[in-house]
Amino acid sequence: EQVVCCNFSTIIRTKAGRLWSWANNTEGECGIGLRHEAQRLTYVDSSNYRTATQVVWEPQEVNTRAAVGAASQIGPLDTQFIDVAAGCFHALGLDSENQIWSWGQGLFGKLGHGQSHGEQRHSYEPRLIRALRLMHITQIS
Repeated sequence: EQVVCCNFSTIIRTKAGRLWSWANNTEGECGIGLRHEAQRLTYVDSSNYRTATQVVWEPQEVNTRAAVGAASQIGPLDTQFIDVAAGCFHALGLDSENQIWSWGQGLFGKLGHGQSHGEQRHSYEPRLIRALRLMHITQIS
């Protein structure tokens, strides 16, 4: 249905509204959690900006049920996404309730969770952007 890519990761949205991702998950870009069984430490050329990265070699379903803080931020088992977008080491998902989720690298507040949740903190699972929860958003890109 839809394919997006951030710097070193890929995310697809199926017709059923599920998200699947793979590749670099060092800063949570895949949205599958910090310690997922499919994730492998992979060493890369030392001339790159890092010498190792966490890699997910096969597609895994993005998890909205992970324990990510307050209960109001945990999604239902049947969360359906109607849109997905990716940026530099982070991603956004728009669900069927018109709420936006974000995950990945949190530098400069780009995940939208504010300073109370650690403006520079990465999110390894999707988290609702609480500041936008009352807005009716129909598309992200």
